[in-house]
Amino acid sequence: MSRLYPLWLRALVSNPVTPTEIARRIVSMETLPQGRWLESDDMSRAIATALVAHPDPQIRMRMTENQRLPRDISGRLAEDADAGVRKKYARNAALANTVLSREAVTRMADDPDPTIRRYAGALPGPFDDIRVRLAEDPDPAVRAAVVSHETVWIMLRPAVRERLLGDPDPAVERAIRAFARARARLPRSLVEFRAEADPSRRERVVTGGMLDRDLAEALSLDPDASIRARVAGNEHLPVDLAKRLGHDPDATVRLVASMHAELSEDERAAIDYVVPEGRQPIARWVRAASDTPDALRRAATSAHVLLRRSAASLRRLPPDIVELLARDDDTYVRLMLVHHCDDAPHQLLVDMYAHDSHLSWAMIKFRPNFVVPGLAHYADHPNERLRQIALMDPDAGPELVERLSHDSDVRVRQEAAGDARLPLGRLVELLYDEETASFAAANSALPVEYMHQLLDQAGVPPLRL
Repeated sequence: MSRLYPLWLRALVSNPVTPTEIARRIVSMETLPQGRWLESDDMSRAIATALVAHPDPQIRMRMTENQRLPRDISGRLAEDADAGVRKKYARNAALANTVLSREAVTRMADDPDPTIRRYAGALPGPFDDIRVRLAEDPDPAVRAAVVSHETVWIMLRPAVRERLLGDPDPAVERAIRAFARARARLPRSLVEFRAEADPSRRERVVTGGMLDRDLAEALSLDPDASIRARVAGNEHLPVDLAKRLGHDPDATVRLVASMHAELSEDERAAIDYVVPEGRQPIARWVRAASDTPDALRRAATSAHVLLRRSAASLRRLPPDIVELLARDDDTYVRLMLVHHCDDAPHQLLVDMYAHDSHLSWAMIKFRPNFVVPGLAHYADHPNERLRQIALMDPDAGPELVERLSHDSDVRVRQEAAGDARLPLGRLVELLYDEETASFAAANSALPVEYMHQLLDQAGVPPLRL
């Protein structure tokens, strides 16, 4: 029985209907359940609220890492009494590029700790007014963190801009120089390219920049095959140079050149290219053509499989293209359509879910068009994956859920254990089966009195009145 206790506790933490009274009992434990659940698990609002106010700052410190917390609850850590908690919350939010609430960002921008104010200036979101204020911060690291935002620079008062341009701090000076480089026009000619000292800007030119003829010629003849391969994928490369690169001695260069937008199907077929196994980069020009149906049809009907995969990777596609790609004989075309296109048809989604061997197969059931009435007809299917999705039928009744809770496959039983339609008597039985205990305890239909009974059996003391 003792092996069930931590399973119950972790599940009650994530149960979306766990009330405040249960949350307070769990949080009052002298030793919380082991593991990294504080840092990574989904939590009920009641549990999350109790934990961000936990008296132990180490618990609150661990909560700063949980990116799944509701934003309004996690934002309370921005005003934590412990500076270390506030700093770690700000750092983790900045590293994860998390868009916080205006209230949380405002508190961070007003924090007495300059490190926290610096993180506030680096956060994404519509907070340029806050960044403008931080541009006059007494700490140079804070000023440096905000001056690289173009809209902030435009919004600054002329006097503030002048002071920043003359700022003696090296960090601010470096940030302004980097900002100026980023705003400057990319090199287009060979002379400009050779004069460019910034490697990242040179890379942007090669892979996607506008190219004058002399620069395009030079890059397509570069002795470094990796540079020739990257320029071959530049949609601005003249088609005659793409044809030349189609005869390059390097196989990767030939493959990339074969996807050039302006090549005809016959010209592509004339190139000796081989598509390696597995996923490959998509053609940039196809992604840019998301609003151009004719260009998409050209890619979707191409004999070049990477162009078809590129089309299948777009989120929205015209119905005729979806229908065409859904019948493609290339597994990766269908796989990309399933995982990227919101219009992927239901039957394709189900077929790929049932048979796909890639690691991402389980995510297919969360795609649009997957859940429809009628999935219950898979309840007796020999494929256990399909028996599992029978439980996703919105019209399925308690009898079906209970029947599948006795299934021979453990994943089907676990899915049924977490289904709110499961009759209470069977739900209670599954609480005492180690394979299904955590799923049953996380079931939103579990009555509060049963939650208290589980805590009693796990030895969690009742709350003192």
